[in-house]
This record gives sequence, structure tokens and C-alpha cells, in this order.
Amino acid sequence: ARLPNEMAAAAKAADDRLALELSSLRAAQADASRSIIADRDALRAQYLDAADARAAADAKAVALTEELAAARIEAADAEAGAAAARQALAVAEAQAKEAVEAVDTDAQRLLAATRGEAAALAAELDRARGAVLAA
Repeated sequence: ARLPNEMAAAAKAADDRLALELSSLRAAQADASRSIIADRDALRAQYLDAADARAAADAKAVALTEELAAARIEAADAEAGAAAARQALAVAEAQAKEAVEAVDTDAQRLLAATRGEAAALAAELDRARGAVLAA
């Protein structure tokens, strides 16, 4: 009678140890599951942060590309404006040169005409003197 009781007690003790070990293993499995879930969530958050950073970097790259294109257009416009100004200056210089030459030619003609008139007046004055002296 003692042997079956001892065997029953030993079986009960073994069963208790197995139940305790199973409980411990289940707790460890739950801890591992929570750790895996936490790691997965952290990785997901890191991925989302990286995706946001990439989107921001892409947006900034697009904005900088647009600014560069606008600056190139402005530079081309400024260059075209400078070329037009140089051309206008060349035309104005040519017109000024022509005007100076025309004024110089007119002044020489006027001077020649004035000298001719002065010579004619001097000759007339000489004739008038001669007439006054003769009279």
C-alpha cells in the first residue's frame, strides 16, 4: 500500500515539476513574443521615419532643381538683356558718330560760306572806300 502512495506522490511531484516548467516555458515564450513584437514595431517605426526622411529629401531635391532651373532662366534672360544693351550701345555710338560727322560737315560748309560772305563784304567795302576816296 505504501508503494502505490509513493509512486502516486512521485508522479504528482513530477507532474507538478512539469507543470511548473511548462508554465515557465510559456512565460518565456510570451516574453519572447512581446520582445519580437516590440522589435518589429521599432523596426516599422524606423522604416517609416526613414521613408519620411527620404520623402523630405526628395521634395527638397525637387525644390532645389526648380530653383536651379529658374536661376538658369534668369541668367539666360540677363545675358540676352546684356547682349541687347551692347547692341543698342553700338547703334547709339554709330548714330552719335554720324551726327558728329554731319555737324562737322555742316560747320565746315557754314564756315566756308561765312568766309565767302566775309570776302564778298570785304570786297564791297573796298569798292565803297574806293568810291569814297574817288569822290
